[in-house]
Amino acid sequence: MNGFRLREYLRYRWKAKGRHGVHSPFVYRLVEECLNQPNKTSLEERLHLFFAGWTVLKLDKADPGNWLPVLRAEEEKSSVPQVVLLPGIHETPAHQAIWQQVYAQKNIPLTIDLFEMGICLYQDDFKEKQHFILKHKA
Repeated sequence: MNGFRLREYLRYRWKAKGRHGVHSPFVYRLVEECLNQPNKTSLEERLHLFFAGWTVLKLDKADPGNWLPVLRAEEEKSSVPQVVLLPGIHETPAHQAIWQQVYAQKNIPLTIDLFEMGICLYQDDFKEKQHFILKHKA
């Protein structure tokens, strides 16, 4: 782990909340039923299982410059609940800068920082913009 990632990981751990720091019933359920489950499967596999019935899209870590245009296009399809996974959001300063732009977008109702990846959720039930930094079992 390089110096940048180590520093960002320490910041993440300082800010990250568990289930008791979450005020959203949906996110609390995500933490309980997915993120805090025993690590017999990968985080990505657990997310896919939790979001069964949703459209799940994983973007390319190698080109974070394409994240915002893809997310804007996905917003147009928001009649179906959607999840967009953004791997490597703290990989480099460039990745992190784009992640900060992503979670600042008013049109993405719910964003979650898991350090290894960011999650953007689109669902009509989400009325207010929310952003969470969450702990999880690796």
